[in-house]
Amino acid sequence: MRTVFLLSAISLMSWTYTASAYIDPVTGSIVLQTLIGGFAALLVGLRNFRQKVFGLFGRASDTEVDGANQK
Repeated sequence: MRTVFLLSAISLMSWTYTASAYIDPVTGSIVLQTLIGGFAALLVGLRNFRQKVFGLFGRASDTEVDGANQK
């Protein structure tokens, strides 16, 4: 019984069908928004990391220098 079940499972998994799928405009726009959002998040993360590294070495950013000059 176990062998029959195993052979049945293997034969069912080995059948292949061609996919009749396509990417509709809604799915395409979601993928595009995800890519753009990920790129924007990466840029913001890199900017924050850069500011932390420069702050670690004591280098002031442009906004801190401008704020000190206005006093």
